[in-house]
Formats: sequence, C-alpha cells, structure tokens
Amino acid sequence: GGVQRVTEILSYYEFLDKAAGCQDSMERLLWVTAFAVSFYSSQMRRNCKPFAPILGETSEYKSGDGAVRFLSETVMGPTYPVTVWYCDGGRGAWSLQGEIEGKGHFRGNKADAHPRGGSYLKIHAFGELFKWNFPSMSVNNLLGGFTNLWLDFYGCVTVTNETTGDVARVDFHKGSRDIATRGECSGSLYSADGSEKYKLWGNYLRGVKACRAGKDQERGAFTLFQPRPEVEDSELQYNFSQFTMHVNEVTDRLLEKLPPTDSKLREDVRLLEASRCCIKRDNSTAVPEAHASRCHRIHQHELLSQLQRAVAHA
Repeated sequence: GGVQRVTEILSYYEFLDKAAGCQDSMERLLWVTAFAVSFYSSQMRRNCKPFAPILGETSEYKSGDGAVRFLSETVMGPTYPVTVWYCDGGRGAWSLQGEIEGKGHFRGNKADAHPRGGSYLKIHAFGELFKWNFPSMSVNNLLGGFTNLWLDFYGCVTVTNETTGDVARVDFHKGSRDIATRGECSGSLYSADGSEKYKLWGNYLRGVKACRAGKDQERGAFTLFQPRPEVEDSELQYNFSQFTMHVNEVTDRLLEKLPPTDSKLREDVRLLEASRCCIKRDNSTAVPEAHASRCHRIHQHELLSQLQRAVAHA
C-alpha cells in the first residue's frame, strides 16, 4: 500500500549517515541530495497501482542493527488522505519527517500526479535543517492495457539547507516509452552566495556522478550514487527491490509485535500475497472497510486514553 511504499525512501539511508559525518556543509548537502534522488531508482518499473490508503493505516520499519526506526501513517488532509512519516537514524545523528498528498490529473491516455508536501531532515550535530520537494510523475499509455503502462518522473527537485542557505537543484528529464531514455537527471549545488560548488549528472536508474564546479568532468568526476542490482526474477516479484522485499516480509515473530493498524495486516494485501486474487476482487470494498473500522476503533481508544491521562493529571 501507499503508506508502506513511503518506507522505501530509506532504501539508501546510508547517504544520510555519510551526510551526518561530513564536516563541510556543501558535502552534507551533496549527500542529502543523493539521498533525495536515490528513492526513484526503484520506482520506474513499479507500474502496479498501490492499494487504496485507509485512514489510520500505519507502517513501521526498524533496521537490523536498530540504528534506524521509521513510522508512517495515513491521516486526513484538507481534501485528500495524506501520508505522514517520522524517522530516527544514525543512532540519533539525524531525524527525517515528511508528508505527501497525491493530486492527479487525467489527460486522455495519461495521468499526471503532482505530489504536494515535502521531506524535512535535521542533522543534529550541526543543528541544520534540510527540506526538499518531490518531482511530478506521469502514468502513460492508460488505454493500452495494464501490461503496457509505463511511468516517468519529471520536474525540478530543490534541496535547501534552511540553516546555511545552500541549495541544490536537480532536474528530472522527461523520457519516452523506451526505458533507456528515462531516468536522466542533472543539476548543480550552490552556496548561499549563489556560487556553484558542485555539478551532478547521470541516470538514477544506472548511476549518477558529480564533480566540483570548475573541474574537468572526466578527470574530476566521482560516483555519487550507484543503484543496487535488481533482484533476480524481479518481474515476478512486482519489480520489488531487495529493500522493499525486506520491508514487505511478514514473519511469525513480526506478527506478534505489529499493531493491528499495520498495512501488512490488511486482508486484501494478504490475499494477494497468497495469490488469491479473485477473492481479493470479491472483497475489494468489504476488506478495506473492515480494516478502516479496526483502525478507527484503535485510534478512538488511544484518544480516550490520552484524555483520561490528561484529566488524571489536571
């Protein structure tokens, strides 16, 4: 589901660890920018429509060493459901939060989504706050059938260090149906006084390079981001990355700890995992409503408990 999908922004959270360990503010911005771009490396082939969000639905992730803890939830925005998230990482070195609201427009044989919201990162050792937006997404060839759909991302992603005034601007260039033409990006990093400090270019599906401004791109270039290899038979696994498969895995031990609101416990999700798609279609309305009712009851109970504690301490 969508609330679990935002967990995938952490696929390359080691870039934030690198940023937190840099002493130079422009180097920190460089690695934060790499993190902002890296998420899209695993999304281009994911043309399956995610499960519809349910208010109160949650998703959690904890890294194996316990250094990263993530929680997301679907809440109600002014007009549409909004997914919000919060994450602690680097054993307290950084924290990440954000919100995203999907708003789309149908244009004949394609649909465009212009996500509203943003991500906000704080690197605690330097007291710096970074923020960035999301690129637009197009779903193309809607009339050609599910197997012929193709995705593309386009627009400018601006990463700003709100504390120093440094800024990075990365353009996601439009491609065509041929996936070899998609994923191209280029941009620059600027200090607060407007001087260019770094250039970056490449393809986030294959690799992105960077170099200091003013240096020869061939001699001074270094690899900023290299996507991990695709999972074997990924097309049979909904084109999931290894990280996504790890997040999506449900074990008996995990079932004992997950809250009832967790996205992994949705019955329609579990039916699809068990390849019982026909039952999923028959229950396409009843199952989400049942999960939503359960989420609502749990949140009502939590709110009542909070009120009771407040009264007790008044």
